Amino acid sequence: MKSILSTIMLTLLFVGVCISQVATRQNEDGMSFSNFMGGVRYAHLIDSEHAKYYRSVKDDDHQMVIQGIVQFLKKYGFEAVTTGSIADAPVNYPSMCELTIVTPTWDKEDGLIIHLNLSFSSCRGDIIQVPCRRKIPLSHTMEISGDVERNLFRTLGYSKNEFHSANSLRMNATSTGYSESSLQQKFTQDGTDEIEGIYECMKTGNQENRYQIGIIKKEQGYQVIYLNGALNYRDWTPGEIKGSLYPTANASIFKSVLLKDTKKQEVTDYVNFKDGLMNFVATPDQPWVKVFPTNKAMKSGLASGKLTGTGFAVSSDGLIATAYHVIENRKNIVVRGINGDYATAYEAQLVAHDQENDLAILKINQVNLMHFDHHPVQIETGNLDLGSHIFVLSYPLTGSMGEDIKLTTGIINSRSGYQGDQTNYQVSASVHPGSSGGPVFNEKGKLIGMVTSKFQGAESVTYALKGQYLNQLLGNIGYQNPTPKIKNNDSATLSTVAGQFVPLVFIVESF
Repeated sequence: MKSILSTIMLTLLFVGVCISQVATRQNEDGMSFSNFMGGVRYAHLIDSEHAKYYRSVKDDDHQMVIQGIVQFLKKYGFEAVTTGSIADAPVNYPSMCELTIVTPTWDKEDGLIIHLNLSFSSCRGDIIQVPCRRKIPLSHTMEISGDVERNLFRTLGYSKNEFHSANSLRMNATSTGYSESSLQQKFTQDGTDEIEGIYECMKTGNQENRYQIGIIKKEQGYQVIYLNGALNYRDWTPGEIKGSLYPTANASIFKSVLLKDTKKQEVTDYVNFKDGLMNFVATPDQPWVKVFPTNKAMKSGLASGKLTGTGFAVSSDGLIATAYHVIENRKNIVVRGINGDYATAYEAQLVAHDQENDLAILKINQVNLMHFDHHPVQIETGNLDLGSHIFVLSYPLTGSMGEDIKLTTGIINSRSGYQGDQTNYQVSASVHPGSSGGPVFNEKGKLIGMVTSKFQGAESVTYALKGQYLNQLLGNIGYQNPTPKIKNNDSATLSTVAGQFVPLVFIVESF
């Protein structure tokens, strides 16, 4: 991507003759020097290469020339005048387009200052040059600053146009159309992966940006979207593209290319994602925290509005098991994917739940829709050994990954869950938001558990409620663990075993 500076650079030359007349010629866009001055209120004077040279050789006249230019700028009508390098330019103005960078140049010849020139740079990179052809004698050092000041007034006039925001330029921007609320709605409907979300910078200094950004998945990496927090907030509109993240060989490390505050330059860095934090290599002491979706919402990939999870048939007459947090405190529950039909949503009712174990049993009223060729799966109520192979069927991130059922495989990592919870297994199968409620099978096709959550920040640490707790809840409503008509075949392939259960797994949505 070409830099903004290179694509919009305009150079306007106003030839002053050191008389009491202000140049008024306009550029192609109709911007005159006087109008430009009416759109800026601050000036920052930087040393040109010429000025740096004179300072380096300890030329006493150098400081007097700079002093004269500063005196002129202050009296000309700027509300604040600062000096230093370009890096010293103030960054705490509401709009950087109200600041002009002033660069002086001059030469010395035969005891005279000649070719004195001021360049005024805008926030977009436009440069207006104002040369003064009048020669300034160096015979009296103490009078140099005054001579410089007077001759600049003769060239530019004795005051700039009064500031009016309508005259200020605007930085170029590319908008995505998103706001913080619409991004939250998108993540609520579509779910997120481990990287996507809304982040806030942990900077605390008064003179530092405290950005809030959104990160969304794209075909190649991720797009970074500005939401708020820039000190020059008038130059940024929520929804503007801030930059991009590109994948590397490490799944958690990305190359970042972001626009600086002034949008005239891109900064390249590397960023690492771990446990809900984003850290830039160049500023490791300033972490970014993911603030949406929250940790609780990440269980289903959603924070509010429509919640999406997975459910599976536990009877041939319309009973479906899912994770309780998918339907908790929801008035409307629907199931999609029955008989392969994802376009039709069938109403379901909560008939039993175990909130402590995050387990719910739903009932579909249209019993005649459940045309199964066999009884639902048999539930394994014993504990599996470490290293036992398992597979998961679920519907993760349907908004972005589609509504085809997904299969992931893994092993039993631990016979206990988070912090030693004995009601759960820890399995290595990778799951994503929307997988909650998905059935977990052993390699012979017995149901050994149900996905309830994952450890945020770890790609393959998933927790599954053990099958015995599902069996207990079904027993409480008078349903017995069935003897399946599915035949176990020790030599059957994974695709054959898993394929028998695909018709029994559905999308569960609640509102």
